[in-house]
Amino acid sequence: MIIRATHDERVRGLVSTARSRLNASDERGLRQYLRTSWSTTELAALLDVEDADVVKIAAICVGLTGTTAEAPALSRTLHHDDYFVVNIAERALWNIWFRASNAQCCAWLREAITNMHAGEYDACEDLLDRILLDDPKFAEASNQRAILHYLTERYASSLMACRRTLALNPYHFGAAAGAGHNHMQLGTFDEAAVAYRHALRLHPRMDGVRQQLRRARENRPGVPTKLRWRRPD
Repeated sequence: MIIRATHDERVRGLVSTARSRLNASDERGLRQYLRTSWSTTELAALLDVEDADVVKIAAICVGLTGTTAEAPALSRTLHHDDYFVVNIAERALWNIWFRASNAQCCAWLREAITNMHAGEYDACEDLLDRILLDDPKFAEASNQRAILHYLTERYASSLMACRRTLALNPYHFGAAAGAGHNHMQLGTFDEAAVAYRHALRLHPRMDGVRQQLRRARENRPGVPTKLRWRRPD
């Protein structure tokens, strides 16, 4: 006779297995376990439970195996009361966004960001152009173009790239904040405030953006806090 585990037993098994794999730095083993034992839909449903420890594990797992279909659930988790839950959910979103294209474009994006960090801006731009020709709907490539153009003081074109990113990915708090930063540099402070409020509706824990919102309301130009992006592993 087959005895099926109850839902609570499955969740306890997930938490125990995930912790064990993470403590052993065995991400590959955790991915394999998730592929055979949990669907991304089931994992995303755990983001809404009351137990913060379960939510943390679920967010990590969704970040490892999820797709943009799970972005709405993860984005809700950015409003969680637990600071650590929010940090994990944010990282999970970046993980998903960075792999939301084909393997070649994702590899090019990693290379482009390496070039950006090294100050090799022309090489970075060439790669971003190549990516967006191959996959024009890859929102994170558009966001990285916005960051590149901001760093090279092309604020109007950076703003356009932020808007394009948000059109492709309405949950992209980084692009919303980037739009605010560009408006600050362009001196359009009312528009900057609108963009910053939008970013904070998406991700209320961005303290640097909250500080910039105060500057925008006071019509005070200033160097924005560092643009947020996570270098892909």
